[in-house]
Amino acid sequence: MLLCAGCGFTASDVGDAGRSIDGPHELRGVIARWEMDEPSGDVVHDTGRGPALDLMIDDPSRVTWGAGALGITAPARIRSAGPASTIYDACRMSNRLTIEAWVTPDSGMQVGPARIATVSADGFERNLMLAQTNRRWVFRVRTSSTDGNGNPELVTPELIPLAARPRSHVVGVLDGNTRLIYVDGAEAARDAKGGTLQSWNAGFPVVIGNELVDDVSGPRHWLGEIERIVIYDRALTATEIHTLYLLGPR
Repeated sequence: MLLCAGCGFTASDVGDAGRSIDGPHELRGVIARWEMDEPSGDVVHDTGRGPALDLMIDDPSRVTWGAGALGITAPARIRSAGPASTIYDACRMSNRLTIEAWVTPDSGMQVGPARIATVSADGFERNLMLAQTNRRWVFRVRTSSTDGNGNPELVTPELIPLAARPRSHVVGVLDGNTRLIYVDGAEAARDAKGGTLQSWNAGFPVVIGNELVDDVSGPRHWLGEIERIVIYDRALTATEIHTLYLLGPR
């Protein structure tokens, strides 16, 4: 049975063996998923596959909860207590990944790049990152074709308005030797800086909204609303990503 007429999105494509996975939003390969639907508190719960990778908010006064979104209103760190082992193990085995995010940036004037989500130690070493540089979306992956910071990074054209606050569906994909960014259901950038993930570091945590530590080279924090972040251990197809965009974050 098709869940989206003409999209090729069938009932066999959805669902997983993980916890609390239901509805047409869920595809095979979910490793970690943060829905941002807590009513309050300092924990963002992971409802993906395997051991939960819950995230702690270092200063709850810098965020707001409401309407299925986490608003980051001042520089904050939202991080896992330990290494992102589930993501590390699954993605190194598959050499494929997808990071999906529903976000509303505060403005088109955020630099750093401003970290939406990262698996990293600091501003200079990482496995994976989705970020914003002014009006552009940024995707880094540490592969056999990039350095230890995931550079050269993949960057979209200028797609973010300067002043407006559009809700955006931003997806980074590593598909074998290709890295891609999709924005609002359509491909926005690609390059050939893919490869294997054997150089990933097993000790890096997940951090949302910032880097784990500050450094003298400048700020890395991101401000805005996050409704959903999902990491998969496979490369979603263009059809799957377009369908997820049509379905929305809930």
